[in-house]
Amino acid sequence: MTRTELERLVADAERQPQLRQHLSQCGCWQELLQAAHRWGYAVEPSDLQQASREAHASRFLERSRLRPIPDLLPGAPAAQSWPRRSANTAR
Repeated sequence: MTRTELERLVADAERQPQLRQHLSQCGCWQELLQAAHRWGYAVEPSDLQQASREAHASRFLERSRLRPIPDLLPGAPAAQSWPRRSANTAR
């Protein structure tokens, strides 16, 4: 996996208007990958798929009302310190 290459591509596109413009003209993921390769980035389809899955999971967790599991999130408060919520699940 070349995740660091994808991160480098994004960071460079944010700093370089010419690269950003070139990438923004891509009409599909395949064109974006081809353009990235032409610019010297070793980004693979699996990198884009993984980034998409991670973004989807992140959006879900941000919208959810789930409390973090303290064992999984260092620094998160212990479960007993969280305020109780009512059984009502309406937002």
